[in-house]
Amino acid sequence: MFGGTSGSNYIRKIFVMGDYQYNYSSDIKLKENIKPLHNILEKIDLLTPITYILKDGSTKRILGDRHTERECGFIAQEVENIFPECVYSHENPEIGEERFVLDYQYFSTISVAGIQELADKVDKLKDEMKLLKKNN
Repeated sequence: MFGGTSGSNYIRKIFVMGDYQYNYSSDIKLKENIKPLHNILEKIDLLTPITYILKDGSTKRILGDRHTERECGFIAQEVENIFPECVYSHENPEIGEERFVLDYQYFSTISVAGIQELADKVDKLKDEMKLLKKNN
């Protein structure tokens, strides 16, 4: 698995094989300006999930003893317009060019919020169906 850690002005690559655990502090004592997510489904609908093959010279992902060609994900520059908190950019000193990185851990929270909104919609539709059946 490849990931990144913030360096001074660039992202360093990390390669981990085997068991891996990565945690963020989530203690309420460390947080301020807490706000719930709203209208997530509208934003999720704007995302374009894609599959792709990395260009030559890009970092290839390695799973066990096999190299994968096709990957799935999003285009960071497109996500930045929808969920800017998920995107970081850095200057790559090797090529002198800005690169964009997605922090995919945010998508677990976004997905939960989307599922909750869908569940609310389903409950409302169930209530409407009951009412229609009762009136017919």
